[in-house]
Amino acid sequence: MKRPINQSGVNAEQKAAAAALKIKLPADWKPTAKVSITEVPPDADQIVQQLIKDPARYARLLVKYSARQIEDAPYIQKGKKRAELETKTIAASNQKRQREAAAKHQEIREIADGIIAENPQLRRATQYRLAKKIHEADRRFSVRTIQRALKK
Repeated sequence: MKRPINQSGVNAEQKAAAAALKIKLPADWKPTAKVSITEVPPDADQIVQQLIKDPARYARLLVKYSARQIEDAPYIQKGKKRAELETKTIAASNQKRQREAAAKHQEIREIADGIIAENPQLRRATQYRLAKKIHEADRRFSVRTIQRALKK
């Protein structure tokens, strides 16, 4: 027998439960939660108890669980491969970025050496002042990037 559901999507039992909890639901409220239930394997104590009580039932459960594992194995392997590939590609791209940054910093240091050779007083200048001079000479790099390169 179907229970009548009002327009809000909440049946009378749900409304009564909400009233008992003193929760006021709006008239147009509809449940939106998505629930997924996953099955976990039983622990050793449960296995022993089930074997004692009903060995045939436990055998069926074990077969069912094993079949599910066999069925899910390709998806698990696919996920493992995907994670491994992502790790490798991320590591490769990080190494590439680090090489590019090191080359850029080396270039900035070479420009700084040239500017200091022209004006030896800049050797004692603040990092910001030296970075401003380098930025004026070569506008490809920001002052902040130059300061970071000079720190190393």
